[in-house]
Amino acid sequence: MVGKLVDEARALLTRLREEERAAQALKDAIEERDLARLGEAIKAATTIGLSGQVVADAKSLLAILQAQAAAAAALAEALSANDTKKLEAALALADKCGLHSGQVQAAQRRLAGLAKKAELETQLAAAAASGDLHTLTTLLASASEIGLTGSAVDSANVRHNVLQEAAKLLGTLQQAIQMRDPHALRHAISRADSADARTRTVEFTAAADDAKRVLAEVESEAAAAVTVPSTPVAAAQCQPPPGSFASMALVSGSSSSSLIASGPTVWQPAEGEGGVPCRPMSARVDKLKRGTPLLKVAEGMFTRSKVTEKIVCLSEDCKQVCGAAADR
Repeated sequence: MVGKLVDEARALLTRLREEERAAQALKDAIEERDLARLGEAIKAATTIGLSGQVVADAKSLLAILQAQAAAAAALAEALSANDTKKLEAALALADKCGLHSGQVQAAQRRLAGLAKKAELETQLAAAAASGDLHTLTTLLASASEIGLTGSAVDSANVRHNVLQEAAKLLGTLQQAIQMRDPHALRHAISRADSADARTRTVEFTAAADDAKRVLAEVESEAAAAVTVPSTPVAAAQCQPPPGSFASMALVSGSSSSSLIASGPTVWQPAEGEGGVPCRPMSARVDKLKRGTPLLKVAEGMFTRSKVTEKIVCLSEDCKQVCGAAADR
């Protein structure tokens, strides 16, 4: 009888020691929050039939750690894929299981960056569609700062180049219109007509039409300034006083800098003595060599005076018209 009681006591002591070791192993695993070690400790406790609060706490922590491990794996996959939807789902898992780690912070930063890029791409498309050059320039600078690439940025860059060219052409047209210079107007209109169809904004088209209208006005004014009477009666009515010329054109490349004007130049007769149209050639040449007064009529924005009286004469070799000396 005594022997049986001793054996039972020894068995009970052994069991208590095993439960004590199992309970301590659970406590250590809980403290370390080691998933593998916690799983082994729970398995050992279950084998010996250990129960109690420590076992319940261990199983609860095991479930949390397993959920956090799954969330960490999902975060790693989402970060690798750089996918917005996967990042959102993985962060939701992490929040549910209480995972707070550097990986979660990295995923949050990545998601914020992707959201900003998506918003920037939308803004780039809108600015390109509206033709807003200033906004498009600012957005492309922002895209460059964050390293944004892709089809949206490529398309925006193409559109930006087109709008820049259109802005340059528009400036050229507006400047030519303001100057009312025929050469500048023709040059600007030629560039506008050959421009890419994508540059033809409403403002650009309106400026091109204005330039053509102004050129027509300038050419009409220039033509009116040099119009010669077409009928004998009109010609007789416009005959200058005796001793003056009917008309004279400047010789290209004249050596006299005083004859240079900023616009088209026409010489008209000034009032003076004697008439020369019907004199013999030798007499006309001789009078021209001595000098005769003419009116200089100039066109152009920068012309200081529309009409100026000039004394002109033929050169000795009769090949050029030049300004006469004051005492000549």
